[in-house]
Amino acid sequence: MSNFLTFRFPLQPFPMNPNPLRRVRSWANLLILGPLALLASCEKTDDGVLDPPAAKPFVMAASVSPENVFTISLPQSGSGVLASLTVKATVSSPAGSPGILSVTAEFVDPSSGIALTKVDLAKDQSVVDTAAGVIHYAGTLTVTLPKSTAGRYNVKVSLTTEYSTGANTVQKTVTFFRTNHPPVLTNLVMPDTVDVPSGTNSNFKASVTVTDQDGESDIKQVFFVNLDSSDPAFRYLLRDDGSVGTNSGDAAAGDGIYTITVAAPFTAKGRSFRFSFQANDTFGDTSASIIHFVTIR
Repeated sequence: MSNFLTFRFPLQPFPMNPNPLRRVRSWANLLILGPLALLASCEKTDDGVLDPPAAKPFVMAASVSPENVFTISLPQSGSGVLASLTVKATVSSPAGSPGILSVTAEFVDPSSGIALTKVDLAKDQSVVDTAAGVIHYAGTLTVTLPKSTAGRYNVKVSLTTEYSTGANTVQKTVTFFRTNHPPVLTNLVMPDTVDVPSGTNSNFKASVTVTDQDGESDIKQVFFVNLDSSDPAFRYLLRDDGSVGTNSGDAAAGDGIYTITVAAPFTAKGRSFRFSFQANDTFGDTSASIIHFVTIR
């Protein structure tokens, strides 16, 4: 009796392709068609189109008017100017997309990124658009700015739906221009002579009134230099901060009178000094100088 297992059915040999090239092609077809079959099985429709993304509303375009603003032409508001900008937006709202809750415009300071004011735009019924799903909005941004304002500011238009805030943003730029007036110094109050006891210092005050046609906020620095010192370019700053008892000794903040308290050393006894007072503004202009002589005794 044989020890080998005997198969009771005839074995079918693997059919051999007499053409080797056709055999290679058969394997290649299997490798190509296999992944395609898997991809087709992932589709949820029979038309060969994969699942499309859901339609969303978005801001198509925006405009701001005027784009260039001359501050000298704006209404005055205390120490500032009042700017009013007309903002318009075109919004796409496809059928079946989430509902639009609001379309807003923000006036943004580009240096800080902070929105200075914000307004909700309303549907502009005066514009008739035959395109399906296109809605027009309009509104007015009103902001008070310093008279010294110059440069570019941003206006950002965005929309909010029931599912998201600021779905997309369209940004426009508004440029402010201005003519400039340098600061003016008047009414300098400073002693002509200062008595200093030996071995000590003697304090005295200097104050000057400063005005600027472009507003108090345009004044950047008020200072004097000692033309007869070892460093005649060093600036001693006067302040309008109402800090009595400190280095400024100013009596009232914001009254346009800038003050400084100066210490005269006893080592300066017997000498006279020239003090030159000036002010500069945010535009970079400098006032005329006022020179005052002080003798230390």
